[in-house]
Amino acid sequence: MVPSAVTCAYHEDHTVVALAGELDLTSGDLLRAALVRGLHDHPRLVLDLSRLTFIDSGCLSLLLAATKLARETDGRMRVAAPQPHVRRTLMLTRLDRVLEIYDSVEEAVAGPEPVRAGTA
Repeated sequence: MVPSAVTCAYHEDHTVVALAGELDLTSGDLLRAALVRGLHDHPRLVLDLSRLTFIDSGCLSLLLAATKLARETDGRMRVAAPQPHVRRTLMLTRLDRVLEIYDSVEEAVAGPEPVRAGTA
């Protein structure tokens, strides 16, 4: 098993949380803390999955909860650069319909803001 790693990079207008290795039950607390802190420090969070090799259902649930938390606090969570097997997991679980997925961190950071009801 490849150990998991979670790192955070703080920028002026967003936070990047990078995940690496395998995220499973043993690393759920680490992921939860990084997501909550990232959203607390800045409402725009980019989750870099470029070095993630595996994610279990418990950690997928954390991604869903973080997306909900971001929306409830008028924030934003975007997923960037998932490897093909991780992207397939997101598709099989239909999380690709809920999460905003981009091909790179740069695209996720530059992505357009959604039009909110009553603002158009």
